[in-house]
Amino acid sequence: VARALPSQDSFLWLNQRLATGNVYLNAQYLQPVGVGGKDSFQRLPELGHRMVNVPLFGSPVLFSADSTVNHFYREEGFALSRADLMPSLTIDPIHVGHVLGITPHLRLRETFYTRSAGSKEVAHRETLWAGLEAVSRLARSYTADDGRAVQHTIEPRVIYEYVPPTDQSDIVQVDDVDNLTKKNMVTYSLRSRLMRAERGGASRNLFDLTIAQSYRVGGAQTDAREFPFAGTEQFTTVTQPIQPAAVAVAGKKFSDVWTRAVIGDAATFAPLTPGQPPPTGQTKIGLTVDSFFNPYRGGVSQFNTDLRLQRHNAWYLEVGQRFTHSGNRIRRGDIWNPLSFGEVFAPTRELDFLTIGGAFRTPLGWTIGAKSYYDIRTGNSPELDVAGVYQNDCRCWSLGLYYVKFQDRMQYNFMLSLTGLGATESFGTQIVKALLSPILQGERGLPWPTPFVKRSPPAQPPPATTTP
Repeated sequence: VARALPSQDSFLWLNQRLATGNVYLNAQYLQPVGVGGKDSFQRLPELGHRMVNVPLFGSPVLFSADSTVNHFYREEGFALSRADLMPSLTIDPIHVGHVLGITPHLRLRETFYTRSAGSKEVAHRETLWAGLEAVSRLARSYTADDGRAVQHTIEPRVIYEYVPPTDQSDIVQVDDVDNLTKKNMVTYSLRSRLMRAERGGASRNLFDLTIAQSYRVGGAQTDAREFPFAGTEQFTTVTQPIQPAAVAVAGKKFSDVWTRAVIGDAATFAPLTPGQPPPTGQTKIGLTVDSFFNPYRGGVSQFNTDLRLQRHNAWYLEVGQRFTHSGNRIRRGDIWNPLSFGEVFAPTRELDFLTIGGAFRTPLGWTIGAKSYYDIRTGNSPELDVAGVYQNDCRCWSLGLYYVKFQDRMQYNFMLSLTGLGATESFGTQIVKALLSPILQGERGLPWPTPFVKRSPPAQPPPATTTP
């Protein structure tokens, strides 16, 4: 999370979209403030290419490929280069009775290093990710009192994932690419949505509920890395570890049960045309509840809420709270699947925060936003975020600024976007995007690059529709 970052990352990002994917050039420089030092790995540079869902010879087999080449530079200590290649195969869903769709996935991964953690010898690792996903979708339509259609959908989903264990004892651990743990897991989820048709063909969310849990088919987790949280040992050292230490944990086979409910639709609006003033009209309200329930302890391990009041693309106000119980902190997703909860981080202390934030447009091309945090346990405010984005009338370029005030330090930086060419990026980009995207969504030339082409959602089997 941004609040835990005691350093400043600066990025240069150049991206070129292609017919079947994109190619990009990325450079990163880390300016340490209390973490890292002259031996911190700098991503100078990274060259990547992505090819997305290309049919093989007109068959139902879709081919994708991700490849990156990195050079990690350090002022002190050894440098190294890494090549990461990952071709993927996905078969169009196999329909079973027009109710169930089954999709096989296979990803092969080959990673080369110019040296290992303990010697100058070349290192490499081969692994794979195999998945089998089954999904169904039931839908039923109703007619509301005002004559508009209301649709209720129920979507159960199950995915099995397998990643074999690999020896990582001699691999330099720079990021998640270098830390691929074994995986033998089933994740099952249920999503229920209630949508209402609006005038003009649009739809509005009335209620969106997702419940998910993972089960480790193999053994339970026995060790875990520290959660990247300010105050832990890894954030006070001045030396970047080659292989971060792990601590022993008592993992469980069943993960915590994740529940996310979105009531209302306060943040879905069409993007503005350049020069068009924000529309006036109905103010919408939306509530998001995100929580984890521990089935072994019988209580809530995390509970987060956000209540947002928003008037189209003109302004929004949001209040919320964050609560995390002390103990193992569940990991949300991994490099293979964003919806899997089979791993935990090492135990952390209890967190209990209140938040308030908002943003608004000005008539001079600026959009301004801010967010403040209040720690209930200590009675003080550990962080204040302020962000602003300027857009010219043609959306040819934009400038982003942010300021973050912690109890012991301040951070500030800028981001510049040249539409169609590229953008500079820093860690603060995440802060600016989180604060301002609710009223800037879908617009051109924003100062947060889109690294990859968005994948098309997997094809769904025809819905099994019941009648009233």
